[in-house]
Amino acid sequence: MASIKKKGKQNWVVRYEIGKNHLSSNRIQKQKSGFKSKEEAELFLADILLKKEKKEMVEPSREPFCQYINRWFNTIYKLEVEGTTAENREYMLSKHFIPYFDSTPICKIDSFDLNEFYASKLEEGKSKKTVKDMHHILSKAFSKAVEQGLLKENPALKATAPKPNNKAVDPWRYEEVIKFLEGTKGKENHTLYLTEINTGMRRGEILALRWNDIDFDNRTISISRNLAYTKSKGLFVKVPKTKASMRTIDVSDTLVEVLQLHKEKQEKWKERLGTGYQDKNLLFPNTLGNFKNPRNLIREFYKDLKDAQVRPITFHDMRHTHATLLLINGENPKLVQQRLGHEDVEITLRIYSHILPSMQRDAVDKLEQELTNRMTR
Repeated sequence: MASIKKKGKQNWVVRYEIGKNHLSSNRIQKQKSGFKSKEEAELFLADILLKKEKKEMVEPSREPFCQYINRWFNTIYKLEVEGTTAENREYMLSKHFIPYFDSTPICKIDSFDLNEFYASKLEEGKSKKTVKDMHHILSKAFSKAVEQGLLKENPALKATAPKPNNKAVDPWRYEEVIKFLEGTKGKENHTLYLTEINTGMRRGEILALRWNDIDFDNRTISISRNLAYTKSKGLFVKVPKTKASMRTIDVSDTLVEVLQLHKEKQEKWKERLGTGYQDKNLLFPNTLGNFKNPRNLIREFYKDLKDAQVRPITFHDMRHTHATLLLINGENPKLVQQRLGHEDVEITLRIYSHILPSMQRDAVDKLEQELTNRMTR
């Protein structure tokens, strides 16, 4: 709807519609006066209509931040990510975003406001990585607002998110691995730890392993599932995010023998419990045969670390330990990438870049030794 009317001798008025209020569905109308001729008013209206056609005209939304972020999260973001990711991000909304921005209209939030928000979270003791994640979520939310015609531009694009410190991986050395494995002999999770250090699987992958994933004859383990947890679903098995995570890896004769003994002990335990054992065919279940809660495993791991009196690392660092020891032994990074299930070898090289200098030195020394041997023959 648009119109041009004359008011007074030299005052033409243009009325035009720029869209609808997405909350009330009412039309948003504008008016501009002061044109001295009809031709001048027509040129202005033609320019407005062209901008509207090209979707260059945006009436910034005054929707409260708390209302918009919840609407975006529940109707768009939740459908795009895994349940575990959504649950973690929902905590950011309720504990950080909404208490800070509350009912501020989204059109009133600028890059300076976001920078102040990031600074306040760092002052509260949040890590740079956490604040960087907050920035990423807000940027996605505001980007969708721009896409839907609620904002002219995304304020997060001009905000300055903190850059996380790149923490170098510091896994166990051989002596520490041996000390830990010796110190956990006879403990419930000893075989699980041995398997983890020898395969570098993710925590959810190792807890989802079934006996039919093990090929004892060919000495391989097939990884195709991941155990996850959310408050709404509890423990559940999901398919890995990437094709690279769906993989089959070779294992040693020693690990095969250990797993066979582990299976024999498990069979005896099942017979002892009888109908009290909920058999899910898992390698590393809880005492009743069901999935072991990942959080319980972490608690048990830290207790076993303390008992073994070995330098504390995270459970995930055992995955890094596996990769690091392979690289130190001169294995090709591509092989390490495939064993870990990284989507690209670049990811592997970036994570373990601290090992590359020593690998180069070893390679040069081996080359020199080989040339010397051949020249003296």
